[in-house]
Amino acid sequence: MARKKGTRTLNKILSNIKTCSDDEDYAVVVEGKRDRDALIKAGINKNRIIVSAYKNIDQILNEIKNYRGAIILYDFDRTGRFKARYLSSVASSEGIKVNDFYISTLKDMGIVHVEEIGNRMDDLIAYAPHLQYL
Repeated sequence: MARKKGTRTLNKILSNIKTCSDDEDYAVVVEGKRDRDALIKAGINKNRIIVSAYKNIDQILNEIKNYRGAIILYDFDRTGRFKARYLSSVASSEGIKVNDFYISTLKDMGIVHVEEIGNRMDDLIAYAPHLQYL
C-alpha cells in the first residue's frame, strides 16, 4: 500500500508542477541536462525548463524574467541546497516569485536528485500503465 501512496503522491506533485509551469507561466529551473530529461519524461514542457549548468546567476535571472516566476528544482544534496538557496535569495531580491516547495516535497519522498524522477516514472508506468499518458 505504501508504494501505491508514493506513486499517487509523485504523480500529484508532477501534475502540480506541470500546472504551475503551464497555467501560471512559471519556469522550472534545474541544475543539469539529466534533470531536464527526467522532467520532460514526466510531462513537463521542455520550453519551460531552464538548465542552469554553465550559466552565471545573471544569465539564469535573465531567462527567469521571461516568466511570472520560477520553480527551483535543484538536487537536495549539499551543493544543490546551497545553489537553490542562493538563487532563491537573489531572484526574490529582484522581485521574482520563487517556488521551492516542490523540491522539499520530493525530498520527503526520498528523491534526493531530480534525475531520479525518471526512474520513478518508470516504476509509476510499470505499476499503473494507464498513467503514462498523463
